[in-house]
Amino acid sequence: MQIAIVIPKVAAQDTINYPVSIARNSVYLELGGNGLWYSVNYDKIFSLKEKVGFSGRIGFSYLQSQDTISIIIPVTASYLFGKKNNFFELGGGPLFFRDFKVDISLLRF
Repeated sequence: MQIAIVIPKVAAQDTINYPVSIARNSVYLELGGNGLWYSVNYDKIFSLKEKVGFSGRIGFSYLQSQDTISIIIPVTASYLFGKKNNFFELGGGPLFFRDFKVDISLLRF
């Protein structure tokens, strides 16, 4: 008498390689970053190859105190390097800052 035992191959993880999709355009709210208290930013990846890439970002922040309105525009250029969808970002750029004095008595009706 012979008994045959068939054991199928069992794997703990799926081994199918899915294509990696990276968002090349994004809009987001940043708290406590380049725009001081907050900023709304647009980020774009211009070039992304297998191990290196280049991106840029521009933001906008509006702050108001008793008699001053502040407009802040952070601009950043970044170099990306890494593999697949994991990248290290190294960048920098200027912060454009402008204050406007407002006479509150002119705003009252």
